[in-house]
Amino acid sequence: MRVLFVGAYGIRNIGDDAMLLAWADGLKQRDNSVQTTIMSRHSESEYHYYEKYGINVIPNLDHPSAEKAGGKRFFGLNDGDSDSHLIQIRQEIEKTDLIVMGGGDAFVDLTTGVYRGPSVYLALICTIAKFFRKPVIVAGVTVVPFYSNTGLDLTRHILENAKFVIFRDKASYKVLENYGLLLPENKWDVLPDPALGLNRNYTNHKIPEIARMCAASRANKVKIGISIRDLYWKEADEKSYIDKLVLLCNTLIEEFQAYLVFIPHSCYEKDDIRKDDRPIASRISRGIEESGKHCEIQNYLDVEGYLALYSSLDLVIG
Repeated sequence: MRVLFVGAYGIRNIGDDAMLLAWADGLKQRDNSVQTTIMSRHSESEYHYYEKYGINVIPNLDHPSAEKAGGKRFFGLNDGDSDSHLIQIRQEIEKTDLIVMGGGDAFVDLTTGVYRGPSVYLALICTIAKFFRKPVIVAGVTVVPFYSNTGLDLTRHILENAKFVIFRDKASYKVLENYGLLLPENKWDVLPDPALGLNRNYTNHKIPEIARMCAASRANKVKIGISIRDLYWKEADEKSYIDKLVLLCNTLIEEFQAYLVFIPHSCYEKDDIRKDDRPIASRISRGIEESGKHCEIQNYLDVEGYLALYSSLDLVIG
């Protein structure tokens, strides 16, 4: 059996990669002959990250960067674009047995144009799958209110043509109900985030970050992990946001003798740097008054690395 995963892969986000690995592991446990393939934005540079998990990588329809996209249609659909990856995509869909789309906020329609944007991308793959009569499952998704009727129509097309839909929360289906998008009861379900099903051995997983953290934190009572996102999309008061987090960090160190570990879930420095968790962590850590009481994880770890890191902490703040 061959399974093709279509989602936000190859952009160094542990949430997406953890879901992917949970799915891939689950399939392997049921049938060890299952072959899994993902469509990835940076198929060559990210190949070795996925290869160790037995996951094949092919290019998706993204341009290498937002700058190169420059308002264009998907890569391969513009005059002068290479089309070799389109052949790979067609061949993979043609020989696969199942396509899994997700997870996360897969249907966000902030960017929607003629062959541009996440919803359009998924709708296009869903349509190609229909030509080859390949079943599509939408899994691990959260649905938020739509910005446009086009985004709603695209989501309707995807969900109505999927064989089954798995939401991460009941609120997602409520959002669809508010728009009059109803699915038959036997076609959807609500299950926890797939990453919660990860069952990988990480106890002997040695990473330098844990060794440094344990050595530096011996004199402290508790080790606290902090995972912070830049809230630029909320148009929040950034200075107030950072000031409050700095105050929190200093209070944890002073009152609880805590050692703080800043953990990035997204390490994607291309395009908008605000989507990378490391810069905002650095801005917060610069406000910490007492030296030697914190560290910043700078590398994108593998899934076992994150599991080992979190298991060594006493508390996590996100």
